[in-house]
Amino acid sequence: NNLSFLDLCYNTSIVPQLLVNISGIDKTMSYAGCMTQFFIVLLLGGTECMLLVVMAFDRYVAVCHPLHYTSIMHPLLCHALAISSWVGGLVNSLTQTSLIMTIPLCGHHLNHFFCEMLVLLKLACEDTVGTEANLFVAGAIILVCPVALILGTYAHIAHAVLKIKSRSGRRKALG
Repeated sequence: NNLSFLDLCYNTSIVPQLLVNISGIDKTMSYAGCMTQFFIVLLLGGTECMLLVVMAFDRYVAVCHPLHYTSIMHPLLCHALAISSWVGGLVNSLTQTSLIMTIPLCGHHLNHFFCEMLVLLKLACEDTVGTEANLFVAGAIILVCPVALILGTYAHIAHAVLKIKSRSGRRKALG
């Protein structure tokens, strides 16, 4: 449910500005609109990264500990993991948006329908090396850590499936 809701929200955070740019004469985006879109996209993207880790953990428990699944994946834990995904996405979004907002820009209208970090950094009136380093660290944390955790859980799943001796048991575990 969370992933479906995220995908719906993600599309509705970008498409309206795209439609305004396609149908209108003015093809620019205001600074406030850009920052709002930037915040929302980072919130949803970060939440999705964290939610995919939660889903990988769920699959890990289902395959590697099937008899304990219901006791481990208790509804309270599931809710807590979903909420922590949203909180993690919010913290990431607040961090990166705050860092971007500290950069003074030489213009306040963007000729884009999507507010991305590289465009904002190109509009900066001062050197952005320090801010870029901080943004890189925040982005790496929200991307690299989840990918590593997902790969780790699926490696454990693959190892557990390969240990199953019967062909039908392996097929059932993979299903």
